[in-house]
Amino acid sequence: MARFEVPEGWTAQAYRFALDPTPAQERALRSHAGARNFAFDTMLAAVKANLDQRGFCRRRSVSPGGAGAAHSR
Repeated sequence: MARFEVPEGWTAQAYRFALDPTPAQERALRSHAGARNFAFDTMLAAVKANLDQRGFCRRRSVSPGGAGAAHSR
């Protein structure tokens, strides 16, 4: 990945914040992070399954639309 370069004449400024959540807020933050991980893992599995199916179709000359049909490529 290319490193970001600040254009000539521009100024880059960054901020760092520390969170100090209450126990209830911390539970909510952890819950949101867990939901994000679940969604990512679920979609990653779907993409991998799709790619595996496409690989099967290419190896067997089967179109994704049905068994036995030839590829249009």
